[in-house]
Amino acid sequence: MNATDVNTMNDDALIRGWVSQPNSRGTFDIAMSYAVTIFLCSWSSICVNIPSPPHPRTDLFWDKWHMFCLSMLGPEFVLLMAIGQYVSALSSRDAFQDIGCRFWTVKHSSYADMGGFVLHPRGWKQFPVSAKQLHYLVAHGFIDLPELTKEEIGDKDIADGLARFVTSCQIIWFSLNVIARPTKQLAVSSLEMTTIGFIFCTLGVNISWKNKPMDVYTPTPLRCDYTMDQILETRTSEDAPAQNAAAQEAVPQHAAPQEVDPVNASPQKAATQTAVSQSATPQTVIPRSARKSFPMTPLDFVSREEWTATLLWRYNVNILRKLRIVRQRDKVWPAQRISSFNFPKLPRGAAGFTLFLGMLYSAIFMAAWNFEFPSAMERLLWRISSSMTICLTITMGLVKILPSVLEKARNEKLPDGEAEKGILTRFGHACRGAIRRFEAKKINNSPLNDPNQDILLKTFLFTLPICAAYTVCRVYILVEDIIGLRALPASAFQTVNWTSFWPHF
Repeated sequence: MNATDVNTMNDDALIRGWVSQPNSRGTFDIAMSYAVTIFLCSWSSICVNIPSPPHPRTDLFWDKWHMFCLSMLGPEFVLLMAIGQYVSALSSRDAFQDIGCRFWTVKHSSYADMGGFVLHPRGWKQFPVSAKQLHYLVAHGFIDLPELTKEEIGDKDIADGLARFVTSCQIIWFSLNVIARPTKQLAVSSLEMTTIGFIFCTLGVNISWKNKPMDVYTPTPLRCDYTMDQILETRTSEDAPAQNAAAQEAVPQHAAPQEVDPVNASPQKAATQTAVSQSATPQTVIPRSARKSFPMTPLDFVSREEWTATLLWRYNVNILRKLRIVRQRDKVWPAQRISSFNFPKLPRGAAGFTLFLGMLYSAIFMAAWNFEFPSAMERLLWRISSSMTICLTITMGLVKILPSVLEKARNEKLPDGEAEKGILTRFGHACRGAIRRFEAKKINNSPLNDPNQDILLKTFLFTLPICAAYTVCRVYILVEDIIGLRALPASAFQTVNWTSFWPHF
């Protein structure tokens, strides 16, 4: 037996108690801490809407994947979406309570807005209804308010708060480590600052989606004894004056044999299907003009409200679909799901608050202004990108988002014709015709050329360079976070000695 064997045996025979954690970390530790935190912030905290049959799990995965990619590029967009959905749920709750539904909560509204209730009208194909559409049906006496408790909705939430709890623990621990490092003169990497930005947005998303169930697959059916033409007869000219004619085309005309399923086109069977609405739902042929006016469901007139964010979002998504970058679903009418990427229009106060949060998120990158980078050029590019990010956020918010929110309130205060007159006077009367033609020029790339998705050319030309510049800046920040790991200060690999924060007696 040699001396080495004796030393090994002596080391194995030693019994050790509590062993302190080494006060160092490696590049892999930094990268893994970032990856785990980002995954929890951008995946486990995402609440997508209820998918449509027959492939609910596949559709839910792709929805989460697309939202994950959006969160990686700009988590403030997901925050904007979450705040808008929360404010919309609050408004729906108040509307239900105004008609005597005292038990209706924000959780009920959130569940409805994610496609939790599917309407089965008599003689019509089923389709999901939002909280506002459900309120319209209940207020007009077409259906009874569904007796669904908060606990029953919670039973559908398979996450049961565990994912949010795990995410909260991880982001608290990560944030404490980053905050404590400067107090001990330890360097912080740009990767960690980017993660702090994700955490900031995730906290807002989790608060806004606190009442929204996660990963629900099965909606609640709502039986209706009325036909769609009976429901649409209650519409007033104020609901959607431009769509009244198309509304009549949207409902199944039971006396018209050409609107019966061509597979079952015999006169006897057609008469049976159109006269006996209690039987299986007929496959009605919907006129293209009706689908154009109601691209989702016949109840679009109740809650559809397009604004700058939704118009720009759909226009750009349509481009990505044509390039086959984003998954394209088969078109079904009426729609069998409510899109997860729903940006409800914000009221003035919420819009200003969201813009403020977006500015705070962009300002987090400015904290790395004097960080050590592998080269002076990389530091300069980081400074330019972080400065451009906050400037573009402010510009887009002040010029496009807030004015669209304030437009309705401003026009309501002006007499008829004064709103348009106010716009024209800003440009003067010189070249008034050319200015009017340019202002009226619109573009549209929706599949059915939906007029509600028209975008003013001037809006597109203004936002296109802003979106392109913002994307370039965000991509550079993400790339620099990764390549910057090749050369970090020595103190970046030291860990915080938490025992130094404990009181000593």
